[in-house]
Amino acid sequence: MILVAQARNFTGRNNITLVNNDFMEYDFKDYYDIIIFSYVLHHMDNPIEALKKAKDMLTERGKILFSVPGKAYLSEVFCDDKAIGRFSIEEMDNIVISAGLYPLKASRNRFMMSFNSYEMFLKYLQSIGTYQKIMGYSNQSWPKDFSDKILRKFESTSFITGEYLTYNCENLQRKLRRR
Repeated sequence: MILVAQARNFTGRNNITLVNNDFMEYDFKDYYDIIIFSYVLHHMDNPIEALKKAKDMLTERGKILFSVPGKAYLSEVFCDDKAIGRFSIEEMDNIVISAGLYPLKASRNRFMMSFNSYEMFLKYLQSIGTYQKIMGYSNQSWPKDFSDKILRKFESTSFITGEYLTYNCENLQRKLRRR
């Protein structure tokens, strides 16, 4: 996605920083008006600490935007929601509060997906990182018994649910001071 963003023509009115590095290890030197975690927060080891770090990098009016998979995401084929990092609204609200953020807006977006084949479904899972997350980010293939189980579930459903929780947050302390 960094390469896609770098290929765009920016107007020059915005100061945009593109970083391809481990967010938790990188030493950011600036403050930002907006920090976006685009479908990545659920792949991080500790989303609360990541949001706290981001919160400390915000300007006075800065905001953090992020989306994570909701509980219903891929629920027709995956039972173990811990394996792919799905969150309930309550869990995500608690993470946001624990990070010291104030949700200006939160929404749940659900949609239906269908795939022409199991192979296309697997390619989709690889493109969004779910396949890799389940395998602990190794280059291994799924164990045959696990793959067979997912294939049986895939074949028994006509659609797959997509669900994202999207948040627009700001620093809670700054919000309270302004009131």
